[in-house]
Amino acid sequence: MFRQVGLEKLLDMREGYAPLRGVLGMSDPCVVRLDGRWTMFIGGMGWGFKTNILTARLPEGAPLDSPDWKFDTVPGHPSRPQRIIRQPARGSWNRCLHSVCYVKGEVDGRPVERIYHAGRATETVLSTTAPYRIGFLERRDGQWMSHPTPIEVQGIVGLEGVLEPKVEYADGFWHMRYLALTEVGDDKDGNHTILYSRSRDGETGWSDPVVFSDATAGFYDSVVLPDGDRFLLTLTRDSNLFGRNPYPKQGIWLAASDTRGTRLEDWSPPDLVLDPDLDDDGWYRGGMCSPSPQWSDRPETPRRLHVFFVAAAAAMPWWRRAARALRARRRLPVPSPFFFTIGRLDVDVDPHGA
Repeated sequence: MFRQVGLEKLLDMREGYAPLRGVLGMSDPCVVRLDGRWTMFIGGMGWGFKTNILTARLPEGAPLDSPDWKFDTVPGHPSRPQRIIRQPARGSWNRCLHSVCYVKGEVDGRPVERIYHAGRATETVLSTTAPYRIGFLERRDGQWMSHPTPIEVQGIVGLEGVLEPKVEYADGFWHMRYLALTEVGDDKDGNHTILYSRSRDGETGWSDPVVFSDATAGFYDSVVLPDGDRFLLTLTRDSNLFGRNPYPKQGIWLAASDTRGTRLEDWSPPDLVLDPDLDDDGWYRGGMCSPSPQWSDRPETPRRLHVFFVAAAAAMPWWRRAARALRARRRLPVPSPFFFTIGRLDVDVDPHGA
């Protein structure tokens, strides 16, 4: 039903992001068609490991599988990437923000554009001293504005954080699948639970959560995409950033359903379409997360699915990476405990597959 036909490395933290300056890493891509161009919203990590949202775009008329992404930059400063909003003030609930998801929907008949995201009050993404919450930005008169408080999405008993919001608008509801953490900070064992809830306005009145995928399945992200009269589901687990062993199997999985299933069992058995164990370069051997699927816009490949994602490089001490760079006469890597790459997986989808 699913056949991998391509895999492209787009933005590699190990190689840097020249000519951009002041960006240490990028993760969590969300690719959408916006204002007539393919647009990628990305979590960008700057000096001090502070995170914000950056924007890259393809040239007008360029197909989705083009590699020619160009970042929005500060006017008059072509090497300074433009942050989508001013960095939230120190102590704000979303001082550190990432895990982005663009959605277009309606509230009381009014068109609304939002970017849902995770946030926490800590200074850097590396801190684990505060719980994650979910909130959103809203586009008004062409500018993105931050909603001042997190949304009151319900959790589970003992819940200490919610993140990875994957939101769709359909049938008059804002549907959200999101990750539930049961300890402050990130779960490190890879055994995650995804919840499902919905709301009429995407802000309040969220329904009691349903367990979409439990800890035995261990999935971290789940994204639904319409496919004619059925739906496709893209699944990933959390990247194995620190090379832990044992750790749940990594990869990208696809599944199908005739309905917008709210439980994993409503879908066909997930089919592994990208296996990090087969990576011979090391850029995605640590696994991947934050998938963003879109159908090809080329007339000759209407059944081709492009899945954008962030991958983690194979776990390796920084000093060893630095030694390899010196031997190859390359610039030293950023001093970071892990290295991310934005990639694109191309998959042909059989319309008759079960």
